[in-house]
This record gives sequence, structure tokens and C-alpha cells, in this order.
Amino acid sequence: MTHTRIATSDATSITVRGHDLVEDLVGRHTFTEMLFLLVCHRMPEPPETRVLDACLVTLMEHGINPSTLVTRLMADSLPDQIQVAMGLG
Repeated sequence: MTHTRIATSDATSITVRGHDLVEDLVGRHTFTEMLFLLVCHRMPEPPETRVLDACLVTLMEHGINPSTLVTRLMADSLPDQIQVAMGLG
């Protein structure tokens, strides 16, 4: 059996935040809903899904590549650090 903060698994199942991956999640929920579940520990309400979808769409303007994502995460996490400002330049 494998156990993390996000999921558990055994020989016959995978459970993500208390939901069976195959029976409850795959084919029933969107990528956006799953992202919300992983971050907020619950399924989103429809307005929350729309807002998160809009945020994900705006990220596409910069593309999905490691340097862009790391830079954004660092800027959000450490906005007052000079090293982050230099990295954004």
C-alpha cells in the first residue's frame, strides 16, 4: 500500500482525497475540478470552477514551460525577495 497526503493506493484501487480515482473521478470531473480538489481538499462549486478555468486560460498566454511556471510560483510565494525580481527581469 502506498500513502501520500494526496492519495492512497493498493493492489486494486487508488483513492484521491477520499474519492476512488476510477469509480468517482475519471470521466466525471474536469481537469480544473481535479486541480481544485487537490489544492482545496474539496470539489469546487460551479462559480469556483469558472474562475479557476479563467485563471488557467490566462496562464496560456505565457505558455506552459518550467521557467515560466517556476517564476510565477516564486513571485507569488516570495514577492519581497530581490532575487525573484531579478529573475523576472
